[in-house]
Amino acid sequence: MEFHPQNRVIVNPLRVKNWIMSEFETSLVLFNSGVSAHIGQHHPGADGQSDQSTNSTTLDAMHAIKADAIGMKNAC
Repeated sequence: MEFHPQNRVIVNPLRVKNWIMSEFETSLVLFNSGVSAHIGQHHPGADGQSDQSTNSTTLDAMHAIKADAIGMKNAC
């Protein structure tokens, strides 16, 4: 992806061999952390505080994902 001024974005396709894509797809696991991402935007809380509570929630969600991943690894 190429990001240019005035919100112009160019998406270049990846030229990946079929066998590589198959390997990738068989080992892919997706998680929903339940946290909404607002990249590059500042969203203070209702009381005007910083994003500290949002960062804490995000960090907690990432720790939960890590714990799930460790559990899956140990189950194999």
